[in-house]
Amino acid sequence: MHRVPGVVGLAWMALVLSACGGDATFGGGGDGGGNPSGGAVIPDDGAGPLLEARIGVLTGGNFTEGALAIGTPSLSAGGQTAVRLDVVDAQGLRLSNVPLTASFRSECANAGLSRFEPATLASDSGRFDVTYVAQGCNGADEITAVVQLGGVIATASGVVDVAAAELGSIEFVFAESTVIGLTGSPIPNQAELRFRVRDTTGSPVPNQHVNFTLDVSTGGIGVTPASAVSDAGGVVRTVVRGGTVPTAARVTATLSATQIATQSEQLAISTGIPDQNSMSLAF
Repeated sequence: MHRVPGVVGLAWMALVLSACGGDATFGGGGDGGGNPSGGAVIPDDGAGPLLEARIGVLTGGNFTEGALAIGTPSLSAGGQTAVRLDVVDAQGLRLSNVPLTASFRSECANAGLSRFEPATLASDSGRFDVTYVAQGCNGADEITAVVQLGGVIATASGVVDVAAAELGSIEFVFAESTVIGLTGSPIPNQAELRFRVRDTTGSPVPNQHVNFTLDVSTGGIGVTPASAVSDAGGVVRTVVRGGTVPTAARVTATLSATQIATQSEQLAISTGIPDQNSMSLAF
């Protein structure tokens, strides 16, 4: 389960717009340090009107500060949902004709297990619409939207709960080499193998235990580690070490949770020197 620790507090922004349409400037918060929960106080220097803005969700004339509108809070594995953020003025109306930029993030997105389309966007309508896409995330994922102007940071948050997908497969993806040297031979006597765990949607699955075994045990050939846990990309790794007897071998990778298994391609354990009796020359 992936969670963003804590709940982001509510925030206020103050905007001073120049009469000629220049950039907005911002003062610090009530604590003098730009604290988003303390509001911003800006002296009236005659540059233009003082506007107060809040971020959250505006629905049917009702505004909820610090919140995000999530289309489907309970999301299927590999699913997607709309996420909306609104910016309103002191009257509770969308703040228009003021260019703002919002960024969206979550713990799963930081880990590559979900994404936002787009993750950052600009708008002068007081409304930001993005799509949250789960791609391996499961459990509660807290989404945080950030609007930053000058020294003031405003944040809003919401939670999407992504259902866990069933484990679907484990696949062989990589062999550092398919020829492994015998002990004392001039070629490397070990090679890394990689396998990937996927769910039924095809997304990689992290934190899955996988066991490795060899289909032969001739001459001290070995595999280390004998088990591993898949990383954020669903990948597990192990290393095959050559023994003292030439042989051919495959590694079997088995998911502990389901006993689904797959094998690597065939590996040759040899000296790496061609067998003269097996050579032929053509002229």
